[in-house]
Amino acid sequence: MHLKPKPLVGWLTTESTKIEVETRFATKYSILIVLKERTRLNKISDFQLKVEDDVISLGPCKIITQPENQMSTFLIIPEVNFYNFEKLFYRSKLENLETALMSLPLLINYKNELKPEFKEFVSNLTYDLNVYSHLFTQADKASKDEPAAVREHIQTRLINGLGTNLNQYLKKSLEQLERIVSPFSQTEHEHHGFYFRKQLWLTLMQAPIIARTNLKPRGYIGDSEIMRMIYSNDYQGDSTFGRILHKFSVDQPAADSVRNRRHIIAGIIRAIRERGQFDANRKMHVLSIACGPAVELGDILTSSEDCSQMHFSLLDQDIEALSEAGSLISMIENSLNTKISNDIIKESVRIMLLNPDYAAKWGKFDFIYSMGLFDYFTTPVATSVLNKLYELLNPNGEMAIGNFHTSNPSLYYMEYWHDWKIIHRTEEDFLELTKELDNAACHIHYDDLKIQMFLRIKNNNRLHTKV
Repeated sequence: MHLKPKPLVGWLTTESTKIEVETRFATKYSILIVLKERTRLNKISDFQLKVEDDVISLGPCKIITQPENQMSTFLIIPEVNFYNFEKLFYRSKLENLETALMSLPLLINYKNELKPEFKEFVSNLTYDLNVYSHLFTQADKASKDEPAAVREHIQTRLINGLGTNLNQYLKKSLEQLERIVSPFSQTEHEHHGFYFRKQLWLTLMQAPIIARTNLKPRGYIGDSEIMRMIYSNDYQGDSTFGRILHKFSVDQPAADSVRNRRHIIAGIIRAIRERGQFDANRKMHVLSIACGPAVELGDILTSSEDCSQMHFSLLDQDIEALSEAGSLISMIENSLNTKISNDIIKESVRIMLLNPDYAAKWGKFDFIYSMGLFDYFTTPVATSVLNKLYELLNPNGEMAIGNFHTSNPSLYYMEYWHDWKIIHRTEEDFLELTKELDNAACHIHYDDLKIQMFLRIKNNNRLHTKV
């Protein structure tokens, strides 16, 4: 499914009247206006847009006319601020491009607050990685006119030769980074991390996954494309140097745990079904929270019998991720020659905190799971969302909620290299989220690396144990 921006309703205010119009995405910095009737306009004193449940004002706008359209359609550009309309029409988010300039003096001043040992570390790391990058770039240029098979052979030799040396260097640099920054406060981490990424920016941009986590093209970290890269776990990039950095990232212990958790979810669902605790005359209803591309469905639905016995509700706020999940469902249906009972819910999970009617709208479930969403929730939000999800469980229903453990060895690599900040929890922190649940049996389940935790909850007797 190709993602298309939806038209939005808008209102143009002129000197004498207010006109309702249809607006469409034109370019990143301009909007196409479609009038119901041809009207000659000279000046727009204010332009308002309806974005989901909000009405936002963009202020006075400049009109860019096209004579052949006789004012039936035209472009407008805000006169006061620059906005990214690509994000507005595709993500329903308004980004003022000039806001960042206001914080410039503060950002520049960060460098004056850095620890000398850290600045020396970053300086040495930048120099060394530039040398590696130069050597690999020279080798890439020398072989660029060779046949594809020859270039591939040379690149493989480089990866297995000088690339091995680079990997060892990167591992040692991470050990040094952890030693330096582990005593830092959260504010110090933010300032030092900002400096780190700005100094190494050109290096970071060469690795596809590192570039994407830093640029956040969908406005948030951990999007479905990043998950695809982690699941693929291969060499990607336009240069040999970039491919090595990319593979180093997707080989990190945290990435291994991300790959582990999809199989854990499949195993939990399989075990629930084998216990036969639900009515065999109806489908088992499963809700995936922040489902992303829902790659785990390929592990769960391996036969037509699996498909006939289950119904999946997939919830995510990202329409592109939901589109990818829908494509995966179609692919599984075609491969198994069957149909998968499912429904797509385009919502933010936070809607549960604002709308009391969500349960009537979504229904009740036998199993609810979320693999990575709670990594981004503060304790108050996580507790509230968990309570709301618990209300969606059928009798004997179960939940599995994922979260990274504080022992994650990739913590500083994620934060400094990737600008990927998550909330790590201990077992006690995780179980504390369940304190308001009634008649809940709770325990912690780990992946093989003991990095990824799953909070397992069943709605019967309250019991806290670890396994």
